[in-house]
Amino acid sequence: MKPNSCFISIMQILIVATLLNTLLTKSADAYETITLGRVYPVIEENILTRIKNRAASIDWDKVYNRKNIKKKLNDIKPGDAVTLPKAFVDRVSYPDMSYKLDHDIINHDGTMIYPKGYTFNPMDFIRLFNTYVVISGNDKHQIKWWNHSKYISDKKVMLIVTEGPRIDMINQYQRPVYYLKKVMANRFKLKAAPSIITQVGRLIKVQEIALK
Repeated sequence: MKPNSCFISIMQILIVATLLNTLLTKSADAYETITLGRVYPVIEENILTRIKNRAASIDWDKVYNRKNIKKKLNDIKPGDAVTLPKAFVDRVSYPDMSYKLDHDIINHDGTMIYPKGYTFNPMDFIRLFNTYVVISGNDKHQIKWWNHSKYISDKKVMLIVTEGPRIDMINQYQRPVYYLKKVMANRFKLKAAPSIITQVGRLIKVQEIALK
């Protein structure tokens, strides 16, 4: 191969490479800046603006209706709430409060303090400082009796309801009002309402009141 022809071939290759590089570079630039059709600005709604607009479209008076909220609160009752029938006769009972241990009570050194099956009266060791009055909050006669009783002004009396608008009663009487639960009804052997629970010595007294 002649030197001149070899030189010409190399020059041709360099020229072709230069042209290709130029074309590729221009193509890349054109790709980055090419515009097809009309251009419109991209407008994305701000998430906070969207929330505000959504909140403004809601009728909050319907969502947070005071009457509905009060009704829902009044309707909330514990799963173990108990209702009682109305008392038809005056009656006084003294339920057995004895408790039988279902396990041994062992001292720290392993000695026996009280064996399983040991029976005792808790009233020998504790004192009820409160009087418990149990009524139905849905019975207008029981409510009237409560309103005119001596217990309503006694802050040591705990009002227990078997049913009724507890929240309304709390607001009306400005005192705590509790629902009657199964464990309490069973422990004091409650049969009817109104019932008044007090401690007399080492005994528990349950007095049922028949309303005329």
